[in-house]
Amino acid sequence: MILDFGCGDGRSWDANDDVVGIDINLHRLEVAKEKISVVQCDGRFLPFRSSVFSLLLSDSVLEHISDYRRALAEIGRVLTVGGACRIWQPVDNDPIFFVARRVAGTWNGDKIYSKFFSGYLIRQMAESFKIISVGYLPNSPIVGILGFFNRKTPRALSTLDRFYKIFCQTTGIFHWEVVIEASRVNFSDHLGHQQISVRGIPRITNNLRDPLPLPSIRGQFRNEDASLPLKVRYRRLLEAVV
Repeated sequence: MILDFGCGDGRSWDANDDVVGIDINLHRLEVAKEKISVVQCDGRFLPFRSSVFSLLLSDSVLEHISDYRRALAEIGRVLTVGGACRIWQPVDNDPIFFVARRVAGTWNGDKIYSKFFSGYLIRQMAESFKIISVGYLPNSPIVGILGFFNRKTPRALSTLDRFYKIFCQTTGIFHWEVVIEASRVNFSDHLGHQQISVRGIPRITNNLRDPLPLPSIRGQFRNEDASLPLKVRYRRLLEAVV
């Protein structure tokens, strides 16, 4: 079974009996239920028994939850041992995005409660999950800023956006979204050094018996296009898993 954590209106899916979507917004679920099974609930209190989902997907959801650490704990609880999650998450690692989301305060009408840097989120997840890989997506700032206010980007400014995106991707300085792939493990198996795939090279990152600060993780800038429809991004992921 697959859990879409924050499924919205279900636009990521064609009809699929193996998917359960949860969201706090009832109006969006009314649309989503035409394609997948849905449950209205708070992500901090999932109404499922433990160890039921083998895959969990979450796209830009944690920032809309006031206590996102509780939500992460629930994600770990409902995953089967060895089950995987993939989390696309906007973060504060781009100065333009950092300012824009604080000025706007919402995205698509949903309030932004939680703000954090990618390294902090990775450290939080490393306490309960085995981190498989970390990837970063560079920002297109003008598209992003105007998106906060539901405005389209003038064509003349798109070129500037592309240059900024290439600069970020080349230098690795800024990113606006982190993509974390992780799996649930038995706690006893987790009491050792984790390894995160960074540019294909395993790197020791943390030890729960003797916690150490994670090193600076630049990760890998992905060619994944954040502008692609979620349906396409999810389909590619599911094809890779199968």
